[in-house]
Amino acid sequence: MAACATCGTEFAVRLCPNCGGAPAVTNRKINQALVKYCAVTVFLALFIAGNGALDQSPVTPVRTTLISKQVTVGRYGRLSYTLRVRSWRAGRATEDFNVSGRTYRTTSTEKAVVVEIHRGRLGLPWYSGVFSE
Repeated sequence: MAACATCGTEFAVRLCPNCGGAPAVTNRKINQALVKYCAVTVFLALFIAGNGALDQSPVTPVRTTLISKQVTVGRYGRLSYTLRVRSWRAGRATEDFNVSGRTYRTTSTEKAVVVEIHRGRLGLPWYSGVFSE
């Protein structure tokens, strides 16, 4: 039997006969949902890690144009460096890459940028490096 989340009455139908409230969520239902979400999260993590770790495809260097550079200050004053480049993929205008401070300093909008692309073992493309030309 379920208990009403509003008035606490126990009932065996979908809605509380006293107030029309929904049944309260039980700990068992919460645990079942958490197990499902954890399983999906672990599967996605293994899929992404396996895609890169098992990939033996050759590197494909892609030459593209640097559009803009951005430095953001995060929590506790930590700096984050982002490069925005013109996309080489169909249907996309730009790509953003988080890079090291050294890579950020060596790039300029006058120079091209090379992105090292891998096909991915499971068909999900990924990049291993961004370099100024």
